[in-house]
Amino acid sequence: YDKYKCRQDIARTKMLAGRLEALRNAKDTLVKVMAEENNKDLLENHENRLHRYKTEIKETRAQRLLEGKSDRSLVSNILETWRDLKKLRERQEYIVTSTKLEIIVDDHDNTEEWETEFNRLVVETLEEMGEKNIETNIPKVRDQVFSILSDSLRSPGEPIITFIMSKIEPTSEDSITAKDELQRRLTLSKYSIWFDVIFNGHIVCESTLLPIDDSFSVDVNQKFVVEIHQWPNTLSLNIHCENLSSKNMFTKNPIAELYIPFPLSNTTLDVVDIENLEFSCFGNQSFQNAGVGSGVEFKVFPEDMETQCLYTSGEVLCKAGWGTFNDKVLCPPENYFNRIYSQNTNIFSTKTEKILSLMNDLHPDPNDPNNVSFFEALKNVDEEMVFKMNSKFSVNIYKKMLEFCSEEELDSNPRLKLLKLRDRGEIEFRMAKAVPLKEWLIPKDIFNEFENRVATSELALEVAGLGPLETSRIWGRYSVIKLYDKILKQCKLGNRNKIARDIIVEDTVPDIGTLGLTFMKMFQPKRPLRPKRKERKKIPVKSLSGQEIKVVINVMRAFEVPVRKNSDMMMGDIAMIPVQPFIEISFKNQTSRTTTAEGSNPTWNQDLQLIVRSNSVDLCPNEVQPIDDCIHINMYDEIVIDILEDGRTRETNIHQRLERHWLGSCVIPISALFNSSQIEGIFQMNTPRHLLGYERLVSNSESSHYRNSTFLSLFIMVQPPLHHPEPIMERLDCSESFNFERYLEYWSAEGAKQFPGRPVKTLVIHCSGKSVCVTRFFRPLPLPVISEDVPNTTAEMVARFVSLIPVVNSNVLLIGRFDVWLTGDQLLGLLFGGGSGIDHGLLLCCYFAKLNIRSWLLLGTGVSRGEAAYVLTSRPVPDQPTAGPVYDVWDPLTGQKYSTCDSFSPVQEAYCLINAENIWLNVQYEKSVPRTRWDVTQTRDWNPAFGRYQAAPTTAGSVQPDTVDYTPAAIADARLLQDKLETTLRNALMKWRVKSKTVWNRYCVSVLRKILPNLERETWNGGFKDINAVGNSYLAELQHLLVSHKMCGFPINRPYSNTEVLVDAIQTTGM
Repeated sequence: YDKYKCRQDIARTKMLAGRLEALRNAKDTLVKVMAEENNKDLLENHENRLHRYKTEIKETRAQRLLEGKSDRSLVSNILETWRDLKKLRERQEYIVTSTKLEIIVDDHDNTEEWETEFNRLVVETLEEMGEKNIETNIPKVRDQVFSILSDSLRSPGEPIITFIMSKIEPTSEDSITAKDELQRRLTLSKYSIWFDVIFNGHIVCESTLLPIDDSFSVDVNQKFVVEIHQWPNTLSLNIHCENLSSKNMFTKNPIAELYIPFPLSNTTLDVVDIENLEFSCFGNQSFQNAGVGSGVEFKVFPEDMETQCLYTSGEVLCKAGWGTFNDKVLCPPENYFNRIYSQNTNIFSTKTEKILSLMNDLHPDPNDPNNVSFFEALKNVDEEMVFKMNSKFSVNIYKKMLEFCSEEELDSNPRLKLLKLRDRGEIEFRMAKAVPLKEWLIPKDIFNEFENRVATSELALEVAGLGPLETSRIWGRYSVIKLYDKILKQCKLGNRNKIARDIIVEDTVPDIGTLGLTFMKMFQPKRPLRPKRKERKKIPVKSLSGQEIKVVINVMRAFEVPVRKNSDMMMGDIAMIPVQPFIEISFKNQTSRTTTAEGSNPTWNQDLQLIVRSNSVDLCPNEVQPIDDCIHINMYDEIVIDILEDGRTRETNIHQRLERHWLGSCVIPISALFNSSQIEGIFQMNTPRHLLGYERLVSNSESSHYRNSTFLSLFIMVQPPLHHPEPIMERLDCSESFNFERYLEYWSAEGAKQFPGRPVKTLVIHCSGKSVCVTRFFRPLPLPVISEDVPNTTAEMVARFVSLIPVVNSNVLLIGRFDVWLTGDQLLGLLFGGGSGIDHGLLLCCYFAKLNIRSWLLLGTGVSRGEAAYVLTSRPVPDQPTAGPVYDVWDPLTGQKYSTCDSFSPVQEAYCLINAENIWLNVQYEKSVPRTRWDVTQTRDWNPAFGRYQAAPTTAGSVQPDTVDYTPAAIADARLLQDKLETTLRNALMKWRVKSKTVWNRYCVSVLRKILPNLERETWNGGFKDINAVGNSYLAELQHLLVSHKMCGFPINRPYSNTEVLVDAIQTTGM
């Protein structure tokens, strides 16, 4: 209605109609004059004027038709809205708003005016088509003209409709019986509005709390006085809304910011007019009552097909003027505003952008005297002059006398800077609970990481001179970290609604029962021969500043260590020589080793210690930065080499050298130690399939269980034990229905009560920041083309493909805090996944579903990774169709398959199983993998989340994509990366071999390059078939090299993340 009233006051359509009539009359008069004119010069001038008149008539006519169409559309919308409002009032049986619309109908006949305009428009259209040499069809032109006029002008017989807005009294609260409306009014009565006055970006005034009445209006009636000591640049108003009944103390964010134009010089509050300033905000707010909320889709009537969405908006009535002192107006220099705005204009408080927008919308006539103010204001705008006056403005001379310190001192204050960064929510300081009171207690290098992150932009990755593959890996890792940071910020926003127990910690008042038990313990007999185990006191990770952490590693025994073989290629005889293995652990610059043992199954039972200083490991750099520090455990074979040259002195002289050959390694992330205070189990070492000069002892009885791996039994303990933070429990926006979300929360809570040590995932965070049911992450995905030579893709091939995707190690502060799961296309696009293996496991399950292999995502604990994810598959026994299926466990990070009955499996415990059909919680007494029964149809062993009470989500609602676009292999980029890696490794090896000269054999390098593709193909079948035959074929390739050279070595195979990790892996082998 306000827009309708404004258009009625402007009378734009009427003005254009008069202008069009005048132009048409001028054109007709000019045509008559040209018919009687004989002078050729005057006739040429008349033709130019006639052409200009026709152009103006065409433009004015189009504007008039457009304005008339807008008027008719506005009237139609008002009538439809008033009809819906009356219908809603009749259904609700109460009136909330005070709006009443009076409709006035005038049956004035306009048939003559319609026909006149219709005939004129037809003639002008035919004339314009004739000038353009367009073939004219008079009936068709008349139909087009009739359709255009019907949309823009009042048809014959159609009445003139006008509106008048009036007010009526809303229904009183005593007469309303609807509970939703009563609850809405009660909720509204608890809200209040308050304002902040901001001058040049600083809050200078603040209003009191003002209640909102039933008509959503607030009477402020307050005057704010601002003493100005700076040049006036901006003046704005922040509007805040607060719930008085809520105990939330952290609602400082405004719902809207409103800019107030400065008044002209020498303008006081007595002479300035009240301005109507509009505001709007796009925040989302929903209510459980009759209110429609803000930014929430709703339907006016249940039978409506379309939904509506309204946002909070309103207007503020205010005025601003300069103050006076002793009859003198305190204002800036007069020339400042006189050069920007016109003195005689009625829109002197409007900014330049608003003037331009009004010019574009209204198209004012420059010959109209009422529009002089627009063009005068545009002529006087000079932005350069404003900048010059801003730089020359003199600050109040008393300002510096009142300052207690300078701006430079405030900016350089470390404590104030730390408080500002923490309040801003920077990731480095977001969890800083207590800021020291003294400045000298704050470390000087505390801001280094933040400054480095700010100085390094995202584009620095491409400018660093790296290749395309290296840049993509760094970009993927960077994107994963930024994704975690974004979702963590969203969790922090949900953590702002505090309750009393989150802020105030109170001890419970002891009752009689508690006191009685305390006194009974005092008189109980003491039994010194029955000691009780005391729990070690855990220290929070944040309290480790400047302390030392001792990591004690007990190396017990090893299994299936490869033994040396002394092969004389000329004679063909092979003699077995015992192996002498020892274990060495290293962390950064610290190393420690065991004694030397003998045999393929050695026993040490020795304790090795490492000191981890909190300043050497960035234990908590921020909440999303991953911790890449690891403890490397390497196994070597100690060999005694006799280097005595003269054999005649062998009985009197001893000249020997000790060499060590690398046999395998194992990596334990530092983050895994903070998740569990102690780790015990059998670790599978990363042993290459082929070691030159070594082979494995395989007996005939053990051939069926041959694993081609070395296992190491370890017990690792951290002193003092660490206590990681509590998980984030805030509820984010959920894409599931409300009842479905409550059911999953209830089911998981009941499972946690019965089995508190078995966490189960039901709702996880999608990359969009919303919670999604875990079953929606499963869907068959198209398989990648691994090799064109192999027509059929096997399960081992896709497992190998998934295992080559690098991982981002978890941060201490993120372990178990919140779960962000990536879909298949996101994991393949970023080429980085979480360190727990969930993202890799999801992708592997989707590939198995495409291969028609029944699979589940297994969540449990691993030996070296703590809480981790694996994939469980079932397959029938080939020769026994009636027997039950055989279950296998796949490690998605290594691509290896283990039997559930294998005691050397890296999976220790199984908590739950997930696939597209259901979620199963392990309710068996034993949760270790070898003792677990895997038939999910047995409800006494596995408790399903979905059944007859609640159906599982359909596959159609899966968050996984329908298709995946695989990027073609960048062969040229891979060759560039290969050359760079070879150069880097050559330089690193020559740098490490300080005392020896390094000579490169190019022919040997070319032979080894031919062998590498065969080694890769061997991994596609698991490497369990014809290992000795394959090894002999490789030796045949090296036959001519082994004749003239003594060789020892092994292939290294790992996912590529960056060059530094690969160089460290080579260095730890001691090669």
